[in-house]
Amino acid sequence: MIFNKKMKEMMNHCGINMTLNALPDDSFPVWDKNDRYGRTYYGVDNYCGFDKRRISRNTDLSHLEWDCNEVFISTAADSEIKALILKAAGMILSWERQLKEKYPGVKFYLFASFDDGSKCETEEGDETYKGFNMRFFAERGTGFAKEYFGCFESVDDWDQPCIFSIC
Repeated sequence: MIFNKKMKEMMNHCGINMTLNALPDDSFPVWDKNDRYGRTYYGVDNYCGFDKRRISRNTDLSHLEWDCNEVFISTAADSEIKALILKAAGMILSWERQLKEKYPGVKFYLFASFDDGSKCETEEGDETYKGFNMRFFAERGTGFAKEYFGCFESVDDWDQPCIFSIC
């Protein structure tokens, strides 16, 4: 796992050691399906409610996975941020293990970005939730991975605290 500078600062503030010691969290098991053209795509949870009948022959499956493999874990309490970081890291560890075991010949990019809720529009009196947006996608040589991850000189260029992994 790779932590960007902002994530390291957040972990330090919460008293989390960089070795992390997070335990794998299997709350969201990975799965695979084939589209009607025989291409395999990978997912977690309900795939953001996506109707797989909308996949065309020209659909970039890596981009589809990025859009649909979205799991948001959150809290309203600042006192729970440390536990949230450990849960996000545990989910990344679990996805790494599952993906390596089930699909050893496929390269995956895993990503967790922290949202502090400061840019959310809320009604007066509503709580603001802080949380991690968790995603992964498979590398297929379409340029999608470079589009999202190769356009930064380093992971520290991301403006949010992030956890990255390539497996």
